Amino acid sequence: MDDFVQLFEEEIKKRFTLVSLLPNTQSEAKLKEFLRKNKGMVLSPRKKFHTTLHYAVENPLFKREGIVQQIRLALPITLLPETYSFEVFGGSLVLKYENPTIRNLHGLLLEEGLRQLVCEFPGINAQEKRIFKEYISQRRSIVYGSFNQHISLARKFDPSNLEALSEFKEELTFDNFDWKI
Repeated sequence: MDDFVQLFEEEIKKRFTLVSLLPNTQSEAKLKEFLRKNKGMVLSPRKKFHTTLHYAVENPLFKREGIVQQIRLALPITLLPETYSFEVFGGSLVLKYENPTIRNLHGLLLEEGLRQLVCEFPGINAQEKRIFKEYISQRRSIVYGSFNQHISLARKFDPSNLEALSEFKEELTFDNFDWKI
């Protein structure tokens, strides 16, 4: 079984996937205005925004028309202000939110990624399939099993400024997506 895991790790080196939802023009303008209002605390604001649906290094997720169609059908997706909170992840200011549609799309992409991995190795048995699932759930690969819904707003943010940020009470809408491999 160790040979199988080693083969798996070697086969997926240097591949990545990023599937993102993109805000409409009005939502992007709202985010830029918020950052402008907080200019003194936000030193490195983003110029473009997105929310990540799926990110994987070493485990590519290839476009399949059925999955692409499900994402298209889910759009537009609107975020509600009552689900927002600000946090600092890795030195970056992020707007966290909760949205069941986005969470479901993320789960769909994880399942599709697992399906594609299993299909690349059609001779694997049930125990080897379990290894794939554990690999993801234990975060031993960079396919993240946990999913933090957020929009990155700025890099190099001082966490002591969190409390001083102005409120953000605007609905945001994602109306498009991007899929990079």
